[in-house]
Amino acid sequence: ENTHPPLGKDLMALCASIFGTTPFGFRFAGTLFGVMMLPFLYLFGRNISRDRRIGAFVAFIFAFDFMHYTQTRIATVDSYVVLFVMLMFLFMIRWAKIPMGANRGGSMFCLFMSGLFMGCAVATKWNGAYSAVGMAVYFFITLWQKYKAYSADKTHTDGIKKAVYICMWCVVCFVLLPCVVYFASFGPVLYTEGAKQTFTAFINKQIHMFSYHSQLVAEHFFSSPWYTWPVIIKPIWYSVTRWGDMVSSISAFGNPAVWLPMVPALVYMTVKSIRAKDGSSVPVLAGYLASFLPWIAVTRLAFIYHYFPATVFGILAIGYVVRDLLKTEKGKKYIWVYPLTVLVLFVVFFPVISGFPTTAAYADSLELLNSWYFN
Repeated sequence: ENTHPPLGKDLMALCASIFGTTPFGFRFAGTLFGVMMLPFLYLFGRNISRDRRIGAFVAFIFAFDFMHYTQTRIATVDSYVVLFVMLMFLFMIRWAKIPMGANRGGSMFCLFMSGLFMGCAVATKWNGAYSAVGMAVYFFITLWQKYKAYSADKTHTDGIKKAVYICMWCVVCFVLLPCVVYFASFGPVLYTEGAKQTFTAFINKQIHMFSYHSQLVAEHFFSSPWYTWPVIIKPIWYSVTRWGDMVSSISAFGNPAVWLPMVPALVYMTVKSIRAKDGSSVPVLAGYLASFLPWIAVTRLAFIYHYFPATVFGILAIGYVVRDLLKTEKGKKYIWVYPLTVLVLFVVFFPVISGFPTTAAYADSLELLNSWYFN
């Protein structure tokens, strides 16, 4: 497989070398990354909302989202991209909390780790660069805010010196370091001798990947345009096995209770943040738009799982709304209904997202739209 950078496949190969070239071996790393997403999303939500309850809430509903469950159980590289995107934003948020001129070591470390995971995301799949653009927007907005706050206490000259120093360090963290990570990920697949031959082989692989994606002319029954993903028009049907009146089916799509509220929550969060001048929504909005909007310009066929990285930020927007609801008496009293609904739908649809055997009649009953196929 040579249509994506190799880091995700390197991780699969590592686990296959440990557990054997079996389905378990190939899938172990992706599933482990899927599990790791939950505590990191908890930290993500807690850092943005400043509320442990919201961190736990967003981790809970993400755990019972269909896409998260299905996509992290199969041997594809999407799990790695999503976790790396989460981590690069998480460290950037940690950096944003450190005032300019304070804790220089901690500030440099956070930027270094953010750049490291950005490199890992791009070295797994090129669409990791989409999210990196959103992170860059968040970085420059935060840098401007830090500069203003620092200059108010010191001088504009001191503020400019600090900003220039940070930007110089960012060249290391977000240009040189990701390039090193990206190139190193090709180590296992560059079977050449000599620097010139290695570099030539590396460039040829980039040309091949770009040519494949830019010139791909193909059709697939389960492909779907970007604007249908948030409303779950067409799940991707991965597998089906039938015997008698029983069926085992695996599909990837979103939990309706999780996906459908995302866009309204993002709109609410944006309007509320502008009115309140609350910058906590910036990384969420930047991450969501950067992960999702580039697909408008992509002409090759795409699938609903390409929406997976954006769902992380959509869920954080739901957490933002829930934080406000918890400030009201009715919100405190009835908010438990929402996570319960998420859990109930997960249980109801579990057979068609997991391959768990069920009756064909039950699988058919879950096809709520004509474009949903489970049997």
